[in-house]
Amino acid sequence: MIKYMANRYSVPLGTYQPNSSNIVYIDIEDEQLFIKKSPEGDPLAIHTLSHGKGKLIKNTHHSRDRSKGIAAYMDTVKKSFKDENAIHLFLEELYQRYPRYIRDQLQILQRATKDYEPFIQQALDICTQENLWSANDFHDVVKHLARVEENNVSYSDDEITPVSIPPSLLKQKAELRDIDGYLKILGGA
Repeated sequence: MIKYMANRYSVPLGTYQPNSSNIVYIDIEDEQLFIKKSPEGDPLAIHTLSHGKGKLIKNTHHSRDRSKGIAAYMDTVKKSFKDENAIHLFLEELYQRYPRYIRDQLQILQRATKDYEPFIQQALDICTQENLWSANDFHDVVKHLARVEENNVSYSDDEITPVSIPPSLLKQKAELRDIDGYLKILGGA
């Protein structure tokens, strides 16, 4: 990120280098902000100039890790799974269906494997059985499995305190109202 006129603008991942000067140059032309590594160099990033304050102007491509090839990225994701055949099939389907967005699909898949690790193999099995071939489907399934597990937590009898309700409260009946009161509220009659 760089700051300019009370706003933050993104630059591509890997632009910042530790132990370097990390200086960039800015040009403004026709409501466009050009961020360059050198005054005459090619732009690292081009953004529409924001006239607000405190805004984050971000290009989604800037957060993608382009240092890894797709095959290497797939291998990294595969390591999280036990069933190599199932994950290979799933990744091949992703690549066939979303070649243009495969890196995004892999990012979603990788984030889901980190966030819901105990449920990833079961989610993968469900996705392949039900022909759910997207990382978003996988994420939804694994999140659902985690939620179901969370709701199925069992308690031992000594953790549950019994509540006694006086019998007189169990015999009480709710007051009944005349229908005319409801009609008056709803604007009828």
